[in-house]
Formats: sequence, structure tokens, C-alpha cells
Amino acid sequence: MADSKISALTAVVTPAITDEFAVNQSGTSKKITLAQVRAWQKYTVVAADLTTASATEDEVLFTLPAGGILMGVRIKHSLAFSGGSLSAMTVSVGDSSDTTLYTSAFDVFQAAGATIMQFTDLLKASTSASRDVLARFTATSDTMDNVTAGSVDIHVHWGVLP
Repeated sequence: MADSKISALTAVVTPAITDEFAVNQSGTSKKITLAQVRAWQKYTVVAADLTTASATEDEVLFTLPAGGILMGVRIKHSLAFSGGSLSAMTVSVGDSSDTTLYTSAFDVFQAAGATIMQFTDLLKASTSASRDVLARFTATSDTMDNVTAGSVDIHVHWGVLP
């Protein structure tokens, strides 16, 4: 079967979550399971990533391909953002035309806790063109380059329509 063309293989009727697929990642052959493909993707932004001398900064999380669709976003910080004369800070998820397209602003200045998070259940599709999905950080009373502490995980559930 190692020399069979994929088109000659028998079709899977009901895929199992443990089924494995071959992946070429930067020229290296690797495997991935259906569970990983269907899983949420985690993107972490820490204070050191925020470097502009501005009250806002966009961090690109990933590029949603043409036909891509977002099914959910979860924002959870493990360490409150602080530093300088910062008096408030929020993060939202969107794109360059609408920085709150996927989530509203979430307070990452507040103390972190087990139940302090924002979960957005949504179904929003991209246009026929790809687009960057970004996290928009907005500071009050200071600029991003003075932020010295903070960590937030942004989990995104997305896929591509057939």
C-alpha cells in the first residue's frame, strides 16, 4: 500500500478522532491526527511582544485563508497586564478593517482568575480573500512599550469551508 496513489485508496466512511494524516511542515514529513486538526489553536501574547510607543498595537495571530471560518474564540489571561502608568488595558480579536469583528474588548488589566475569561461562540466566515486575524491591544494612560508584565492566551477554533 506504500506505493498506492491516494486516489486508489478506499474512502473512509466515518473518520476516527485518532486517524493520522501525513503533513509536510517546512520540508519535513510529520503526522497529525484528526483530533489535532479539529482542535482549538492557542496563541499567546506576553508583555514583551508589545513594543510600540502607541496606546494601541495589533498582534497578528494567524492568516485565515480564503473560505476560512471562525467558530469560536476564548480569551484568558494568566497574568494581568501592567507597567508604567497603565490604568487599563483591553484586547479584542478582529481583522484590519474591524478589530472587534470576532470579540469585543476584554479587560486584561483586571486580576487574572480561574473564571475570568471571555468566550465567544460565533460563526463568521472570511471573504473570498485571505485575511490576518489579529489581537488589538488598547492601553489607557500609557503606551505599549511601557507594559512590563502580562500574558494572555487566545484560543481560536477555525477551519476552511470545502
